Amino acid sequence: MASLRKQTVQQTATAAWSGDTTIRTDIERVGLITRIDMTCEITPSATLTAANQPDGLFRLIQNMRIQGGTKTYFNIPADDGCEGGVLLHYMNKYDGHGIGHADGAIATGGPNRLITLMNYVYHCGTRPRGPYNRDNPFDLSAFIPAFGESQISAEYTTSGNDVMDDTVTISSAVMVFTLRRVLGDEAAIKGEMAAQDLNYPDGANGMHPVWSATNRAHTGTTTDYDSFTTDVPVGAFLARIWVLEQDATTTRTLRAGDETTRLNLHLPIVNETLYQGRVEMLTGHLEYGSVLTANSGALESAGTEKFGVDFNASAPQGVFHIDLKSMTFDPIGKDYGWDLRNYRTGDMRVGHFVLTYASGDDSLFIWERYEPYFGPLAPRI
Repeated sequence: MASLRKQTVQQTATAAWSGDTTIRTDIERVGLITRIDMTCEITPSATLTAANQPDGLFRLIQNMRIQGGTKTYFNIPADDGCEGGVLLHYMNKYDGHGIGHADGAIATGGPNRLITLMNYVYHCGTRPRGPYNRDNPFDLSAFIPAFGESQISAEYTTSGNDVMDDTVTISSAVMVFTLRRVLGDEAAIKGEMAAQDLNYPDGANGMHPVWSATNRAHTGTTTDYDSFTTDVPVGAFLARIWVLEQDATTTRTLRAGDETTRLNLHLPIVNETLYQGRVEMLTGHLEYGSVLTANSGALESAGTEKFGVDFNASAPQGVFHIDLKSMTFDPIGKDYGWDLRNYRTGDMRVGHFVLTYASGDDSLFIWERYEPYFGPLAPRI
């Protein structure tokens, strides 16, 4: 057998859903992990063919942290309406990981299954699509060095069992973890890195993800970028900024397209604006997906020339991102974005125009960040 192996493994340890709590599951510490699929098997209390509130199936996780012994590799913003899971879903869709679910409709007696499946993806690197636009699950542009960690855990935070709908609750759910990983000796792994045409910072043997998250509470309306700002996390490379605008409605938080309407990236120390634009333009570049609006699980009536379930396709309002990899001439930055390792907190800010405001509204941020990895690529015997 060749010394390099690319494995897809569904690990035995799973996470059983429980409302309003955090469930911890160990992740197998083997090889270099390049992608983690987290598949929720959901049993609802009743059928979803005539119920399913906006983004219902995407609201299964408030947060999912992947933590090593000394660092957090992945993190998303926690929100009681599980908008962190919604944001991760739309990020996954944009990166080509699929819609995340099948028809979603649950009907006793079939033809649909009595459970439904919702899949989330943590892709470690910055190249989820490879040459010829193919799926790239063994992308070594960044990885989790699992074999060298004393522990790796997935911490799965949930909200109540009514997060999907007003009346249909979650009876139970199980989260199953599928790992993509690369194993081999150092020479074989370095050969694969060369074949993937990867460039790392000087002296580094690779990169690893160190995503961070921010919940930024709105304080009022403004048409001045300097009046309402969010500090950009520094100390690592910043590849992308993902944002979801959360509207604090009574039953469950919702995405909203009329809160932050413009944003910029600004360097106060030199008074230079690096990016400025309307969020509608950014949203318009997103992949469309199943919006899962109320009752969208209902079967289409005869004669509509549609089959199965209509989930209403459009770009998701209130979701947008800025890709910093496209805004650099640095060969390293073309994979990892802006090098903010020598910046200090406050050196870079996101400025907002907020058109409408109500108490409890938030901007939820995922900061897709990467750090150089200087350790070994395989166990040293």
